[in-house]
Amino acid sequence: MLTPRDIHEAEFKVVWRGYSPQEVDEFLGKLVKKYEELCQENEDLKASLKELEARLDEYSRMELTIVDTLETAKRTTENLRAVAEREREAILEEARVRAETILQRARERAQEAVARLEALQREGESFRFRFRTLLEQYLTMLEDSGIGQEQLTKAFAETEVASAEEEE
Repeated sequence: MLTPRDIHEAEFKVVWRGYSPQEVDEFLGKLVKKYEELCQENEDLKASLKELEARLDEYSRMELTIVDTLETAKRTTENLRAVAEREREAILEEARVRAETILQRARERAQEAVARLEALQREGESFRFRFRTLLEQYLTMLEDSGIGQEQLTKAFAETEVASAEEEE
């Protein structure tokens, strides 16, 4: 590559009817100066290009990192959605099972209550039947024994008083 020094140190033969050496030297001086400026500008441009290429490489790496980060975020979001959906399904299933258990227990308790009520009704009917039978037997015995109405009323009154005293 031609350098400013090469131009500056260039020597030409002096010939008859040739160019003026002073003009050639002046022109070469200007040429050297301009060539030095161009070389410096070229070096500056090369340095700028190198810096821009380094920045471009850095930005390219950053772009790859950003793309990777976005893809990771997307996968993470999808995973979180899937996990949340599974958890939601599990919670709903657990709630359904609990609700079914509660309903089953309520049905069982209702059946037990109905069974107890029916048993109490049967016991009540049985008690009324036995009590009626007993009263009928006593009435028959009273009629057969000849106890009068007054004695019967007195006996019932005494029974009521005794019952009232027991309740207090």
